[in-house]
Amino acid sequence: MGVVKHFNIPAFVCINKYNINLENTEAIEKYCRENYVEVVGKLPYNTVATEAMIKKMTIIEYSDGDLSQMLKDIWSQIEDKITNDKIG
Repeated sequence: MGVVKHFNIPAFVCINKYNINLENTEAIEKYCRENYVEVVGKLPYNTVATEAMIKKMTIIEYSDGDLSQMLKDIWSQIEDKITNDKIG
């Protein structure tokens, strides 16, 4: 976060495998709140990620399921915030 603050660039957090360790997820969310970093999404553990990696594909290339849609939604949200200057 130091580099982000130094260069005054936007930062966003997406918590991967949030449902494996909820205490850790809460700690990440708390850190983000305290440091004014927006959590734009939380991705659950999903075997599709490993399956895609084994096939040398992205999740979106490999599957059009829920995880792919979540990733697309998160990316769209980040893209909107950056292009519309709605950071914060």
